[in-house]
Amino acid sequence: MEKKMFENIGIEYNGIKSVSPKESKGAVERGAYILDIREEAEVNHKTLDVPNAMFLPFSKLEEGYKDIPKGISFIVTDSTGMKSKDVARFLKDKGFDDVAYMAGGLKEWETDKLPLTVDVNEQITGSCFCMLKTKREVKKRRSCK
Repeated sequence: MEKKMFENIGIEYNGIKSVSPKESKGAVERGAYILDIREEAEVNHKTLDVPNAMFLPFSKLEEGYKDIPKGISFIVTDSTGMKSKDVARFLKDKGFDDVAYMAGGLKEWETDKLPLTVDVNEQITGSCFCMLKTKREVKKRRSCK
C-alpha cells in the first residue's frame, strides 16, 4: 500500500488531517503542494514562499477543483483556517486522496516566521469593509487631481 504524505503528522478530525504550518512546510519540502484558496486581493499582498504552491480562489472552487491534478499530496490553506477544513472535505469527497488542511492558515504561518513574500503596495486598507482598497489604489487616488 502506498504511504500517504500526511500519515505520521497532524491530527485527524472526521477523516481529514489538520497539520500545523511547520508540519506543512516539512511536507512541502518532501513534495507536497500548498493549495491556497484565498481570494486574489489577499494573495497579491502576502504569499507563502514555497515552490509547490497552487492558487484557486474559494469563489472559483466549484469549477476550478477539476483542474487540480489527481495523485498529488496537498495542503489546503486560507487566511485563518476557517474555510480550509471544509474545502479539504469537499476535495476528499471529489476523489482527492491525500489532502490535509493547514490549521491557522496564513496567519499562523506568519506567526511561526515561515517563508513569506509580502508586497506592501497590495496591502488592503480602509475604515470599513465597503471602502477597502490596496495601498497602490490609495496612492493613485491621492496623486490625481
